[in-house]
Amino acid sequence: MEKKYELTTRGRYAVALGAVLLVLALCFGFLAFGGSKPPADYTGIWESHDKHWVYYEKGEPDADYTGAAEGTVNKQQGTYYVENGEVDLSYTGLGASETGWLYFNKGVFDNTFTGFARTGNDWYWVKGGTVDQSFTGTKSGTIEGETTWWYVLDGKADRSFDGVAKTKSGICCFRDGKLDQTYSGIKFLDDTWYYFSKGKQDKKYKGISTNEEGVWYVQNGQVDFGYTGKVTHLGRTYKVKDGVVGNGKAVYLTFDDGPGKYTGQLLGILDKHKVKATFFVTGFFKNYLDCLEREAHAGHTIGVHTYTHDYEKVYDSTKAYWADFEQMENLIQQHTGKRAIIFRFPGGSGNTISKKYNEGIMTELVKEADEKGYLYYDWNVLSGDAGETKDSDKIYKNIVKGCAKHTHSVVLCHDIHEYTVNAMDKTITKLLKQGYVLLPLDESTPTCHQQVNN
Repeated sequence: MEKKYELTTRGRYAVALGAVLLVLALCFGFLAFGGSKPPADYTGIWESHDKHWVYYEKGEPDADYTGAAEGTVNKQQGTYYVENGEVDLSYTGLGASETGWLYFNKGVFDNTFTGFARTGNDWYWVKGGTVDQSFTGTKSGTIEGETTWWYVLDGKADRSFDGVAKTKSGICCFRDGKLDQTYSGIKFLDDTWYYFSKGKQDKKYKGISTNEEGVWYVQNGQVDFGYTGKVTHLGRTYKVKDGVVGNGKAVYLTFDDGPGKYTGQLLGILDKHKVKATFFVTGFFKNYLDCLEREAHAGHTIGVHTYTHDYEKVYDSTKAYWADFEQMENLIQQHTGKRAIIFRFPGGSGNTISKKYNEGIMTELVKEADEKGYLYYDWNVLSGDAGETKDSDKIYKNIVKGCAKHTHSVVLCHDIHEYTVNAMDKTITKLLKQGYVLLPLDESTPTCHQQVNN
């Protein structure tokens, strides 16, 4: 009897141990093969097994859902980012919710974040973790690694905006949706013409500036339409009436292909009249490169016109063009101490001779120039010295007649021709008498571009 009792007790222990093992096996199977299911009407995040959270829609997993969802993750109730039906704790960025776009930091809604965040290729202004779709204006922040002022439309960074807008640091000029730090000149906002330097209103500037409408007198950061008197600009004094300088029109004398034999003579004429011009230079006439220093010292603008001016060479490829261009840039820097920021294509941007060497190269070069931050200028007035005439009087008449047609006249001349230089004294005297303001090209000059034909 005693032996039988002993066996029965062992049997009970065995049964109990078996029951425990069965429970453990069931638990393991529960964790490994799907866990519990939420109630049939449940919508939100549910832990399907250890450290694995799934989005359910009315009790069923929804593998197509991407966006914000409520639930408990790591024992923390909150709003999380779901990607293709599963919580993604590696995600940082925006996610859609029923109330709008929310900002997530490592998959968790972050209501402390304020700044720009992206979804896809679009950037949005986020305030307190939520995209502020009611906001239109300007915000300072970082987009694609660049920290500056950006223009925002209905909560979204508007990369197409070009114009003037107010910021906390003042009135600014925008291009492609961001502060345009390359722009200097006049822009219109709220019935006022404001003057900008490097994209921001410059309240300290006093002098002459231009826009598409004309030439103006500026003080205290805006055009002063109440001023009548005189203003001295770049060494020359002009009359001002009701804020309009001279006759309200500007002439930009530009000289290509030098410096050459007659450049020194031309510099003397310009100095005599106290006016500034623009020289698009080459390295072709090496005996006269010292004129680069004289041009810079006198306050004239120097631009690149390529080193060789060899059409076949420079228009062989974009790589060849920029290599030749850089050679001239280095030469300019060597003689003047700084690099040029403006340039002129040999033959102008509308030339067709380049097609002979490379189909479509001008279209590519114009695009690349903008990407590199360079400004190019063509012309809208011909002196006629590029083949039409060698008569100085005819050149004089061509320029005077051509300038009468434009508010901003960019005149094409060549300082390598004696007959051109000989026409300049008479030409400048006439233009000044007619009230024109003679200026050098710079970043604030309204652009003068031809139609690109290749």
